[in-house]
Amino acid sequence: MAVVKFPNASCRLMLDALVDRMDAGAAAGYFKIFSGTQPANPDDTGSGTLLATCTANDPAFNSAQDTGGDATATANAISDDTYADDTGTAGWFRAYDSDGNFVFQGDVTGLAGGGAMEIDDVSIDAGGNVAIDSCVLVMSET
Repeated sequence: MAVVKFPNASCRLMLDALVDRMDAGAAAGYFKIFSGTQPANPDDTGSGTLLATCTANDPAFNSAQDTGGDATATANAISDDTYADDTGTAGWFRAYDSDGNFVFQGDVTGLAGGGAMEIDDVSIDAGGNVAIDSCVLVMSET
C-alpha cells in the first residue's frame, strides 16, 4: 500500500474541517461516553454501555495548532453531565453534531492518562456528575 504524508499546514486544515463538523446543525454537538473498548473500525456499531452525554460548546473546538510537528485541536469548554445514565468504567467516546450525525471517536482515560478525552474519574456512577477535563485531537505529519 502506498503511503501519503502531509505537511503540518495540510494536517491543520484537515483537522479543522473534521472538528467543524461537530458544529453542524442548529445547536451544539455532544459527546457520548461508553464503557468497554471502542470499535477498531469507527464504521462498526458501538459496544458497551452508554454512561454519560456531555454537550460541547459552539464552536466545539479551537482552530488546529502546530504543536511540534503534529496538528492538534483542543475542545472548548464542555458541559458536565450532571446525571450520568449508568454505572461503569469509561473506556471510549463518540462525538456527534447536534443533528445526531457521528463525527469521530476516541479513547477515554483519567486525568493525565493520555487519552483523546480525559475525564475527572473513569469510574462513573449512575446519577453522578461526569466532567470532561479535556478532549484533544491529533493529526500527525508522519
